Amino acid sequence: MPGITTTRFECVDQARNKKAFYMLSIERGLFCFMLVRRWGRIGRRGRSLSKCFLCETDILREYKRLHRKRLQRGYTLAE
Repeated sequence: MPGITTTRFECVDQARNKKAFYMLSIERGLFCFMLVRRWGRIGRRGRSLSKCFLCETDILREYKRLHRKRLQRGYTLAE
């Protein structure tokens, strides 16, 4: 599902049998901006969570916070 901004992260650690993905997407809703987060094991469907924001600056602040948090937890940007 294409959004205004979509970023995909992956974390693969063979020693711990960890193969995870995490996606952040900003999408335009009818009355608000939606921050959609999807996460799970690579190759599986995973889970998702959406949150509405009325202000563009608020959603960008939350997007940057979550982006920074994923990088701190060992995820890398996927192409």
